[in-house]
Amino acid sequence: TFNLTASNTNASLYNASVSVATMRDGNWTVTVYSNDTAGNENNSVSTTFVVDTTAPTQPVLINTTEAMNVSDTTPTFSWSVTDSLTTTLFCNLSIDSAVNVSAINTQNNTVTNYTLTTALAQGNHNWSIACSDSVLLASTSILNNFTIDSVVPAVTFNTPTARYNYTTSGTIVLNATVSNVSGTAIHTVIFQVGNGTTFNLTASNTNASLYNAS
Repeated sequence: TFNLTASNTNASLYNASVSVATMRDGNWTVTVYSNDTAGNENNSVSTTFVVDTTAPTQPVLINTTEAMNVSDTTPTFSWSVTDSLTTTLFCNLSIDSAVNVSAINTQNNTVTNYTLTTALAQGNHNWSIACSDSVLLASTSILNNFTIDSVVPAVTFNTPTARYNYTTSGTIVLNATVSNVSGTAIHTVIFQVGNGTTFNLTASNTNASLYNAS
């Protein structure tokens, strides 16, 4: 608490000033003490203000991490941000380095989720978040790259051919060509074999698109 003596600019208007640089961040209260030459004092009028010179912390991107493959063309993005004073921050979601959605209400130190309403094209994208507090101090997250790939891999059976017969001494080689037109790498190929009951065989690749199991 400190006192400032006001000076009058006319018969009823009084001013005082203080540099923000000398005050700490937080909520402040100002009470006016006024007295007249007869000794009467009024100290019943107060107001409040906020000093905020500190930007929010850098927003943290929770999901859709760097180099992630996403099969949903309208993905959900999640983030959190912390500010020392502001309860509700406003955040801009940028896709491919351009603001896609602005002023998303984001509660302080709480995970916020936002699902796109317009589908993204297949291929490579990036996203980031920029958040501002009540006095428009802002901070920006890192930029994460991700790939939209909702196209299923193409599969062609090579062997066995349909209705091929095997005898007791034979080995059944399962062979298929698997490719992905999106360019995303094939992760796993499994042959599921069934005749009343089923079992799985994990295939190994002999080249970029040919997979075998036996």
